[in-house]
Amino acid sequence: MFISKMVKYFTVSLICTVSSCLATPMRVTMMLEHEGFLMWYAQQNGWDKELALDLSLEITTLSGDDIILNNREGQKFWDVTAVGAVPATLYSKKFPITVFALANIESRATEIFVRPDSGILNVQGYNSRYPSVYGSPESVKGKTFMVRENTSVFYTLMTWLKILGVELKDVNYINVSIPEMVQKFRYSNADGFVIWSPNSYDAIRLGYAHVASAEDMHVFLPMVFCVDNEYAKNHTEELSKLVYMYSRACHAQGQRHNLQEMINAYQKFLKIYTGISFSETFCKFDLLRHSVLSIDEQIEYFKENNGESRVLEVRNNILALYRAAATSLRWNESYEERDYPNATTDRYLIEAQKFQQH
Repeated sequence: MFISKMVKYFTVSLICTVSSCLATPMRVTMMLEHEGFLMWYAQQNGWDKELALDLSLEITTLSGDDIILNNREGQKFWDVTAVGAVPATLYSKKFPITVFALANIESRATEIFVRPDSGILNVQGYNSRYPSVYGSPESVKGKTFMVRENTSVFYTLMTWLKILGVELKDVNYINVSIPEMVQKFRYSNADGFVIWSPNSYDAIRLGYAHVASAEDMHVFLPMVFCVDNEYAKNHTEELSKLVYMYSRACHAQGQRHNLQEMINAYQKFLKIYTGISFSETFCKFDLLRHSVLSIDEQIEYFKENNGESRVLEVRNNILALYRAAATSLRWNESYEERDYPNATTDRYLIEAQKFQQH
């Protein structure tokens, strides 16, 4: 089943008005998935109150591209959000944002699937640098794949084609929303699809075959925290507190003895926001497919090495792949780095370290 299967558009705001330190709450929009759960978990434990944060948390079924776009239509719907690195990069062209932390790593959670009798499965390790990846030029050309455009799944598809020596124009792709993808694939003539966890749970349950994950292809795919630049100017302390609050949930996930508690909390979160009772197996599946980083580990990703941090490298890799495929895309963009000015900073991570010391 899908998290959003019965929810076409469903958002709920949990508003905590525990402090008069802010004139208005910090509006945080998170997707109805792993990182949204961690933010909710932190708030449920009262860690925002401990820091005197006035936090308004919205959990939404929108995808990252829609979340960014909604903030560009003349109104500001959020101050802070967490979206995939791909929409954070591509939609920064007209809406400058700052990437200031990493919510989780989705490399293991983002996967390509095909039908179990697909000829794509006949060849593994065509490119010797990626021995676990299935597919070959002959088996892939002319095939049709379901993806969500301008998200990490589309980037994963393009990466897979690149390592097989296949161009985007050599395949067909259909733009499908993630929650609907497995169900639509079942009744289509498409050859494969690219999806992320937890929606991939149903793909495995229904017997579809794993071709490759972003991790198999050595792709670093973070979910990134973005802040509206106007808000960032005057809210250094609040953003630093938010980073620390979220890091406590990440730490809780990383404790092996805490796994059952996290599973139980995840079930509660999903029940609240979907009305559906999800199994322990489902929740454990999704938790284990998402890696999280400590504040200190994140700072290393933001440090520059020869003028480029690991986080900036992700942005540049995304733009490079889009530039290479530009003539095969449905839209006309240059994808030159200078046109996509989203900034990155470890300022709030460094500030958050002081809260760890108390």
